[in-house]
Amino acid sequence: MPCPVAPASSGGSIEIVFATGARMRITGAVDAATLKAAVAALADGCLR
Repeated sequence: MPCPVAPASSGGSIEIVFATGARMRITGAVDAATLKAAVAALADGCLR
């Protein structure tokens, strides 16, 4: 299933709250691969 990707020029922000209580706030343009890896690590409980 393809992941939605915002255009690199977008300057919005999102906040993700994981089931473990960890929060991730992303603002501005981000690299999609880096964001995907960070979300995957938090979803698996690898980072605190």
